Amino acid sequence: MELGDILVAQELVTTEELSKAGEYQRENGGRLGDALVAVNILSQEQATAAIAAIPPAPNNIADTGLDPVFLLQLFIKGMFAENLELPSQFGEALCLPANVISQLVAEATERKFIESSGAAEAAAGSALQEMRYGLTKAGREFAVEAMNQSQYFGPAPVPIETFCN
Repeated sequence: MELGDILVAQELVTTEELSKAGEYQRENGGRLGDALVAVNILSQEQATAAIAAIPPAPNNIADTGLDPVFLLQLFIKGMFAENLELPSQFGEALCLPANVISQLVAEATERKFIESSGAAEAAAGSALQEMRYGLTKAGREFAVEAMNQSQYFGPAPVPIETFCN
């Protein structure tokens, strides 16, 4: 969830006020919190408190609070059902940061569920090149078994305990 969405959900700003701050931000640059303060929608204290209340992104699989096997199943189902091949695609689909995706790729590779199929072309204007991954026979079998248990594929869920805090 982005800062603007959180602020609207907490009823600290309206969507109209968010748009006004967004216009200011586009014209002047900087961060959204600073723009909200500059156009007198939030005080510096309110902006600082709202930003401090945002939960941190997980740094590793354990930080997600989810069963590692569940995350691995979700990851492999994405490759199987959605034909995902690149770490950036995995991260976008699962809504997980790159370091968690790297751990899932390493775990899936170690279990011989996936293998690298070479480097993908860098996107236009990007100097970054990603490895492309594909499912092995064992990976496809694991994916079918995981799909039989649950066909859900999408963003990694947030454990209820984490959500309530």
